[in-house]
Amino acid sequence: MRIWKLALAVLVLSFVARGAAAFTPESGLWWNPAEDGRGYTIEIQDDTLAILVYGYDGDGTSAFFVGANAMQGNAAWSGVLNGFTGGQCLTCNYQGRPVTLTGAGGNASIVFDTESRARLTIGSRVIPIERFNFVLGNQSERMRGEWQVVVDLGTRPRASNDPDFAAYPYYGDIMTIDRVDTAPNPDQYRGCRPTTSLVGRCAASANANHDLAGFYDNLQDKQVIVVTDVAGSSFSNSAFFVYVVTAGLSQFDGLMQIRIGSAFESPARMYPVRGFRSASNTFVQTGVGPSAVDPGAKAEESVKADEGLLAAMGGIGNLPDGLSSAEVKSRYGIDVEALEPQVQALIESMR
Repeated sequence: MRIWKLALAVLVLSFVARGAAAFTPESGLWWNPAEDGRGYTIEIQDDTLAILVYGYDGDGTSAFFVGANAMQGNAAWSGVLNGFTGGQCLTCNYQGRPVTLTGAGGNASIVFDTESRARLTIGSRVIPIERFNFVLGNQSERMRGEWQVVVDLGTRPRASNDPDFAAYPYYGDIMTIDRVDTAPNPDQYRGCRPTTSLVGRCAASANANHDLAGFYDNLQDKQVIVVTDVAGSSFSNSAFFVYVVTAGLSQFDGLMQIRIGSAFESPARMYPVRGFRSASNTFVQTGVGPSAVDPGAKAEESVKADEGLLAAMGGIGNLPDGLSSAEVKSRYGIDVEALEPQVQALIESMR
């Protein structure tokens, strides 16, 4: 009898927990969409944040200001913005460094709310800012591409303290999202667990046995993604990974659940998960773009329906205890049970 039916009569639902230290702010271009014409470059290296503010003087002359300082924790920063004068014109021969006008831009601080949203304070004015999405599209379209995923199964070990999970509590996965279906409401994006990350495309066997569907829930500001881990048959239930994550432009964090069949079991067990964009949508679509191609990799290798985490677990039988849905709601404000009707709809659409 298949392992997921024999040993996992449990529902394992994992979602990445959002706590004060559950995300990493993204480096890159930021702006306030309501104040176009001004922008910010934020770069984080180790625990130090540098910000470059593109703005204007009182007479409308373009100007920029720079501040750099150590962060306070993982989601807060404060420092002084310096201005500059006597700098280099765009096409002139280099004339030497400009003169620093210390503190010309005043005091500034940043509080990050997610990977890609923050509140910037300059002087006494609070400015909501977000990552500048200039090409990725809306909340569904921006998920297209390849994502590397790490699941933390060691959040709360089983009472038996299974040595396998104690020694190696992590599981890796890959998701390729290659299209958006605008017929449902809300839009659904589609893809697969690819046969290899070195090609990125969804081969026919991956689409058949390890397909993916997801949508953006605007009420909780979460991406909800379902991946078929094990394709079932008339003799056994399918196994699904259900992710509920907060996504930036290049990474996400949240919780992940493995469920046997389509029914939600309470209390659910949930595990933290983090994901990182590892290839562009252009690469996924064409094989050319930000990523790398292995010339020896084959995109059309067959994948069996019963190959997945549950099959790889062999005789382990039970996953470690995770967080219950009540704990997730209390600690991180994510109501996973409220998403259940939409998750059921995704699963039905994948059958």
